Amino acid sequence: MDRRAARTRAQLQQALVHLLSEQDYEAVTVEALCSRAGVGRSTFYAHFRDKGELKRSQLKSLHQRLASTDGEQASDLHFAFSRPMLAHAKENLALYRALVDQGGTEAMFPAIRDMLVERARAELAGRTLPGPLGRLPRDHLAKAVVSTFFALMLAWLDDGATAPEQEVDDAFHALLRLDEAA
Repeated sequence: MDRRAARTRAQLQQALVHLLSEQDYEAVTVEALCSRAGVGRSTFYAHFRDKGELKRSQLKSLHQRLASTDGEQASDLHFAFSRPMLAHAKENLALYRALVDQGGTEAMFPAIRDMLVERARAELAGRTLPGPLGRLPRDHLAKAVVSTFFALMLAWLDDGATAPEQEVDDAFHALLRLDEAA
């Protein structure tokens, strides 16, 4: 992708972030996105099919970052998605704050949640779990792990993401009792 196209896409993505800080995702229109980004509708449609595709493009860097942790999954680190996810949230604090403050959690978080549940499910599939954990479907456990992570991350974001990412990550793993140092 050439620089001009990349700049236009970035402007449209930033426009989405700004609009989500002001209104619900459903109220965001292509016209408003174009106006905020300073581009014409034809330019928008040259880059994105619709606002849903623009929304999904916001998740691309997160997908790439999480994919970089795949090698760590085989190590001692359980649920390695947490560190890059927290870093992504911190780096994109305006986007995450907008999602939380304007009800955008319904717009973006299901896709993020599904991505994380799939990663947790894959990790749990290779484990022998004791007692009642071993008797539950792995899908239920994966969803519980991700729900725990989201609850902690949202509380951290509500607090302005002031605590260091590492502390939040350590707390997440301690909550799951997977970190032997906890």
